[in-house]
Amino acid sequence: QWSNWAATDLELPLSAIMREMRRSTAAGTPPDQDVIGTALSTAAATLGSLETYLAKGPQFIAGDDFTVGDINTAVSVSFVAPRVDMAVYPATKAWLERSFSRPAWQRVQANG
Repeated sequence: QWSNWAATDLELPLSAIMREMRRSTAAGTPPDQDVIGTALSTAAATLGSLETYLAKGPQFIAGDDFTVGDINTAVSVSFVAPRVDMAVYPATKAWLERSFSRPAWQRVQANG
């Protein structure tokens, strides 16, 4: 469920940002900040559904066990998180920190 949410609801506004960056690079012009701002606002609002779910108490996406769903979803959320105020999403922020503090994730990051 949450992997699908990440791939559709969350990645759609992220795709708009990537398209705008490609367009501006090809045109040799600055990115349209209205396009980027609107897409970030949409992505941030979309985080609300994940926040509502995680605020109910599960430690991870599928309950209290870390699964591939956490990996899929966390990667998408990680693109949005540095660009929005995560204080508005404390359960999501805590879940993201739990997911990325796992030893296997740390090894992947260390190996580039």
